[in-house]
Amino acid sequence: MRTIFAFEEVDSKRHSGVIRLFSERFIKTNLINTKMKDILAHAFEYRLDSDYVDFYVAEKETAEKQTENAEYFINEIINFCSSYYKVDL
Repeated sequence: MRTIFAFEEVDSKRHSGVIRLFSERFIKTNLINTKMKDILAHAFEYRLDSDYVDFYVAEKETAEKQTENAEYFINEIINFCSSYYKVDL
């Protein structure tokens, strides 16, 4: 997401701010698929759990799904930048 933010010349210091900006500028305007918001929300939840829940252990299936989602997310961002900003990444 910060790649897109660099093109837009915006940023936030907090994870929640980055997510909010991404949603406002790209999801709500239908520039990027709404599935991306769901992927981001779940990833953020797991990140919070792993940081703040004592003895948190991700299940194998959860880790595999998050890896799959991350790969999808990255590819979508690359495709978006290529088509919207006319750059090769």
